[in-house]
Amino acid sequence: MKRVLLIFIFLWAFTLMAAPMEMNETEPNNTIGDAQIQTISNANVIVLGASNGEQDIWLLDPTTFPEDVVVKKINGHASVKVYVSDFSDYSGATVHQTVSSSFAQIDLDPTKFYYVNVSSGSPSGYRIQIATPAALPVELIYFKSNSIERGVHLEWATATEKNVDIFLVEWSRDGQYWTTKNTLPAKGESIEKIKYEYLDEEPKKGMNYYRLKIMDLDKSYEYSDVVSVAYDQKETVDVQVGPNPFSDFIDLNFNNYNKNYSVVMIDMNGISSWCDVREQADGRISLNTSELPAGIYFLKICSKDLNKTIIVNKINY
Repeated sequence: MKRVLLIFIFLWAFTLMAAPMEMNETEPNNTIGDAQIQTISNANVIVLGASNGEQDIWLLDPTTFPEDVVVKKINGHASVKVYVSDFSDYSGATVHQTVSSSFAQIDLDPTKFYYVNVSSGSPSGYRIQIATPAALPVELIYFKSNSIERGVHLEWATATEKNVDIFLVEWSRDGQYWTTKNTLPAKGESIEKIKYEYLDEEPKKGMNYYRLKIMDLDKSYEYSDVVSVAYDQKETVDVQVGPNPFSDFIDLNFNNYNKNYSVVMIDMNGISSWCDVREQADGRISLNTSELPAGIYFLKICSKDLNKTIIVNKINY
């Protein structure tokens, strides 16, 4: 009897060992905190986004991605970092590059694993784009600004363009609220370097911010980096002359008189005549023209900031 009982217990134990065990835990799903690592295998162009995620992580499949990739912020407020690890489960991952601006090209080592980590708490969410450089609609080489006497000069260049429609030059006083200054047509299709420029003749005194809104033919768009420039607005120098016709005197009214002007009368034969100059108040000077014969003259006014010639008529009463 004992032998039968021992055999029965042995068979029951063997059955339990042979049967598959039911696990209460699920298979590992590569989660980091509340974020599940998702794999991207499309190396062409992919747009990623979320309504309001605290953290999202994408693994760039090393078997399909080339040796470089572009990560772009399209809209939304998000912190975008690219991590690198020796393992496919994110362990030991360290920051490889931070996408601090709207655009970053990442060089990939095919022996490593790369993760795009996006943290966002914005209610509006975010959108980013991952693509190979050849798949981008435009490759911007540079975008820069320079303050000149006539305003702010902007220039940019593209290395390639694909289905690009227009460039909208946007301006901001504080870097947050933007208005469109001008629209320039793009070349559209090109694999050669193309240069563009625009002169903003009405910048504000102080700091000015500019960016490009690059719009494709399908009305999708992306933004360039923001450039800033300080503009020291100078008052335009000008002069008003009168009376004209004149007789014994003629007045010159300057809006910015600095006493460094030269004034000469030139008759129709090219002969110059110098007049007695009397300084008046409020930027006005008076020329004594009583000794000039009647006729038509060219009144030439020159300074560092002004070079102006006015036709005047001397008459005798």
